[in-house]
Amino acid sequence: MLLREGFSRGPNPAVTVIEYGFKQPKRRQNADILPYLQRYRRRFIPLPKEGEMKLRQMIVPVEDIECISKTLLQVDVNAYQAKEEKAVQQLKSQFINAGSSWIYSIWEELDYSRLREASVRDLLEKRSTLAKEAQSAKAVVCSELEKHFAMQHDEWIIKENINNLRQLMSDQNLQLLPDYEQRISVLKDLGFIDIDSRVELKGKVACEIHSADELVLTELVLENVLAEYDPEEIVALLSCFVFQEKTDTTPNITPALQRGQATIVKISERVNERQIAHQVILSADDSNDFVSRPRFGLVEVVYEWARGMSFNAITDLTDVLEGTIVRVITRLDETCREVKNAARVIGDPTLYAKMEECQEMIKRDICATASLYM
Repeated sequence: MLLREGFSRGPNPAVTVIEYGFKQPKRRQNADILPYLQRYRRRFIPLPKEGEMKLRQMIVPVEDIECISKTLLQVDVNAYQAKEEKAVQQLKSQFINAGSSWIYSIWEELDYSRLREASVRDLLEKRSTLAKEAQSAKAVVCSELEKHFAMQHDEWIIKENINNLRQLMSDQNLQLLPDYEQRISVLKDLGFIDIDSRVELKGKVACEIHSADELVLTELVLENVLAEYDPEEIVALLSCFVFQEKTDTTPNITPALQRGQATIVKISERVNERQIAHQVILSADDSNDFVSRPRFGLVEVVYEWARGMSFNAITDLTDVLEGTIVRVITRLDETCREVKNAARVIGDPTLYAKMEECQEMIKRDICATASLYM
């Protein structure tokens, strides 16, 4: 039974249902995989009786739904989810009445005739044609239909798996294999994985980072570079990982920030050296070039913002547009959160506390507004 309207969003949409099944789940029976068609339903395994049944709330992928019946059950969903005895018993009694036989009209499919979308209508017509062919086949009256159908179904599953493996082994997919092996070699050289491709501590830290260059930032964290800096200096240095736009303004930064900038450039050059050695080709967006690209253009802006300067004042420090500044600081908050998670992985409470303070410093005023359109 569908518990609520609609389905979850994302790559694998699903619906929430209440399963009407046996207390002790049974192994797959041959009849379980028969198609949900009128002439096949009579062969289905009988539904559980009152003493055998159990209701379970489940998540079912939309692609696994074969049929939606036209029957509506009356139940207080909130009361059922709260485990109120009256609601549970009311739902069970309705299921028991409905489950007396698979051939009852309550199991008939929902009428889709009101749907007018052309693509959906085409699919329904094709489905109806195939259903008629399946129900008019001579095999429907075979006494061992369930067994033979299960054998053909398992054979079809194996063939589908073989076809998927062939696709994975096709020339189109193998074209990416050299690039994959080259990147694996880089990760081994840098210590992110061991010689047997098992993930090391560096690799686990890198898995926490998604908004910035994983390799350079992981090296920065594990070499304890950030430990000697104050929170406002840390967040200023991290701005180079999220800012990549052109600016003609040279930031006026402190000697400490200059040392931090030089360290980041040194680490990035070391990472680039291994990538060049293994001929790893990076796109412009993925490149970790911290020298020729204007990465450090907002270091002063972020530093002063973290120290409490007003937004109107920091816009005078650079020629970068106000919207870009807000976007960089917003992304920087996400990067700080990821570095904080990395600190948790390596067990560094000092860095964890500093990153929390970094987030509090930059997430204020206009940069903490949910939307600029009021």
